[in-house]
Amino acid sequence: MANKQNEFKYLSSFIPGVAKLYKKSFKSVKTSWSGLNLLNTTDTGELSDAKNIFVSALPQLVPAYKPSAFKSGYAHPIQLFGFKDFMLLIYRDDTAIKADYIIGTSTYTGTIKASGATSADDTVERSIVQFNVYTDPDDILDGTFVKKILVFPDKLSMNYTQTANFSFSALDTVGNPLPAIEKATVHMSRLFGIDHDRVYASGFNDYTMWNLDTADETNTANAWASTTQSNIKAGGDLLGITTYDSHVIIFKHDYMQQINNNKNPFRVADITSIGTVDHRTIYEVSSVLLFCASDGVYAYTGAYPTKISDKLNILSYENAVCGAYNGEYYVHFRATKTTYIYNILKGAWGTLDIGKEILSFAEYNSHFYALTSDGYIYLVSTGTASDDWNFTTSLMLNGEIDTRRIHKLSIYADMESGSTVQCWLYKQDGTYFKAFEYEATANISKVFNVMLRMSTAYGHKVKFSGSGNVKVHYMELKYSYDGESYDG
Repeated sequence: MANKQNEFKYLSSFIPGVAKLYKKSFKSVKTSWSGLNLLNTTDTGELSDAKNIFVSALPQLVPAYKPSAFKSGYAHPIQLFGFKDFMLLIYRDDTAIKADYIIGTSTYTGTIKASGATSADDTVERSIVQFNVYTDPDDILDGTFVKKILVFPDKLSMNYTQTANFSFSALDTVGNPLPAIEKATVHMSRLFGIDHDRVYASGFNDYTMWNLDTADETNTANAWASTTQSNIKAGGDLLGITTYDSHVIIFKHDYMQQINNNKNPFRVADITSIGTVDHRTIYEVSSVLLFCASDGVYAYTGAYPTKISDKLNILSYENAVCGAYNGEYYVHFRATKTTYIYNILKGAWGTLDIGKEILSFAEYNSHFYALTSDGYIYLVSTGTASDDWNFTTSLMLNGEIDTRRIHKLSIYADMESGSTVQCWLYKQDGTYFKAFEYEATANISKVFNVMLRMSTAYGHKVKFSGSGNVKVHYMELKYSYDGESYDG
């Protein structure tokens, strides 16, 4: 017979402490923020969505600058290049291909192709490099540098400094033909270039000198050329070239190789079976070489390249156009008109939304610019804060799957005069409601305390949006457990 003292009496007992647990209030506090994580959007402490948000000031999030039109009026823009003292814009003007030398408020024009250009020329990618020619290599005391700008695949040159409309000079002449260089870089006073399957190096201190070694004569100052497909794994066309860490690095779609030696003859050495989708994605950022392969963004420091873009959850980077500025790497997808920004110091991703297709980026005079397909050059590195920004937390479960009721939301934020902020609370089922909305009439540091109703759910997200310069420093959610719920 059962012991009556231990008999369970229906509706006469409860689990000790449970009622007290469900009445008790808990809180979740966030005092620092992180960048985008679109791969895992639950309980990461990162952002599950964002628009026009910079991560350069982490652990604080900063609204991106509102792009401002710097120059416009180009019906058929092609590509923009930036140098310390000027920008060079390549574009088609009716049947001519021209280059605008933009310095301050002045613009000087040169002609790359005088006639015969069609819409097919709009997609021809240029590679433009600066080459400093030393006037007297044998006399370091009296010699000086003459700065030149070289344009490929057109094989043209121009003076670095221009003060009026200018003319290009042809590098490829009957008496001195140049290789079919498509993309170029400069290293150790030599011009290095690539075509589909060969890599070239000019003579020392002379980008027009292409005398190769012969059976009867070798000279360390001679030019050099080599094919790159002796390794069957390194097949395919050459797509990119750059100078990094005292070496020339060349890229195919699925391979990287390095040029060794500091004089003729040079040697091609394999690095790894990871390549790039486009020459325009290759940039050195804070001493790290970044580039887009077909499956993501990679960082190379001399060892094996490391993929750094998993958190974007993007499968293909084939149409990416990139740029670099102030320790950050910009990745723009032309098809979706979306730009992501990787801050290499913070190791985090932010976003910039111009709302237009970007053809190329350029840094000039310590500022950063974007050329759009509708013929505008936008300044994107300074100005007023965006008038359309937002960010959303990850889905907050706090490591549990229990029903919680949010009682109170507290936000501490700095706001500039004229800025606005709105806040929404989302449930895990996608339903949401606005918690508060506020417009600042003066510069203010403000605490928002909002009592919430109808907020019971397994998990919650908080979304902020607004215009102008707003910094959200602190977020606190007070909640209680809402009892057990059984389905099925």
